[in-house]
Amino acid sequence: MSFVELNCKSLNSSYQVAANLINKFREPEDQIKPTGYPSGMIFTMLFEELEKLDATHCLVVLDEIDAIGNDDDILYKLPRANDNGNVANTAVGVIGISNDFTFRDNLSARVKDSLCDEEIHFPPYDANKLGNILKQRASEAFHDTTVQEREDGEFELSSGILEDDVIPLCAAFAAQDSGSARQALKLLYKAGDMARDEGSERISEGHVRNADEVVERDKVREELSRLPTQSKLTLYGLLLLEEGVLPAKRNRIYERYVLAAKRIDAEVRTDRTIHDRLSQLTLKGFLDVREQNKGPKGGSYYEYEFSIRADLVGDVLQEDGRIQELFEGTDGSMTLDSF
Repeated sequence: MSFVELNCKSLNSSYQVAANLINKFREPEDQIKPTGYPSGMIFTMLFEELEKLDATHCLVVLDEIDAIGNDDDILYKLPRANDNGNVANTAVGVIGISNDFTFRDNLSARVKDSLCDEEIHFPPYDANKLGNILKQRASEAFHDTTVQEREDGEFELSSGILEDDVIPLCAAFAAQDSGSARQALKLLYKAGDMARDEGSERISEGHVRNADEVVERDKVREELSRLPTQSKLTLYGLLLLEEGVLPAKRNRIYERYVLAAKRIDAEVRTDRTIHDRLSQLTLKGFLDVREQNKGPKGGSYYEYEFSIRADLVGDVLQEDGRIQELFEGTDGSMTLDSF
């Protein structure tokens, strides 16, 4: 039995996943470049590496598999590698790991048919479990810090660096948000980083609270940057509306979306599609929506506005090479006259 694990967070195509998997199997001197090969050749090379394995089975674990978006060819070719005769001597299996519960819904029909998948949900950590994880890591990360496991399985921390409420507060913040150990560790790391920059000898509750604001802002930036172009254009449509106009109806947002899409030669989607985009952005926490009911004559409709800082949205959109064109020559003032 053999297995290979690959984190797909920085990979956005099946080609890149396949190329990186090839290098996982190869020695450093035989590594290939991640670009420059025909797509068919990349998969042929991957199948050859799988065929070379001295194993009856190979399990391919793809972490954060949702990063590949709609380019899901890898999830079609790997599960069918044996049935299609691409790999004969090694049975190939795939495990995809994702925090996005809707990822499977967006897979192409042929991929869904090929996977014959079984979905397993892992519940998020609670504050107690996160606290135990943090205590173990803290004993390795900070001077004058030790941890001991009690008979009941809980851990006791002794530290001259961490104030008593630091670990519980980091665990509580992470548990309330996502239950992610990664987030809790990032929060503790950032708090320590801030304490060091200040020249403080101890990490306090104040450092944790300040770190939480920074980590939350960074997380929002990351999520915004990963949005597809059409969603970014939808957000730009809201940015075009002056503050006094928000919240705004869908049709007003759509008008400005169309102008922005045409300016950068992007495909103009239907009003219904942009409505779906607005709903997705609301679910992600970027927008707030409220229902207005004007009675029999005015009818009911929805209005949208930012639930996060608009200037943060603008900063992230300008980091996208294609969307950046929309900000050129506006001097920070974006109106319909800019078009």
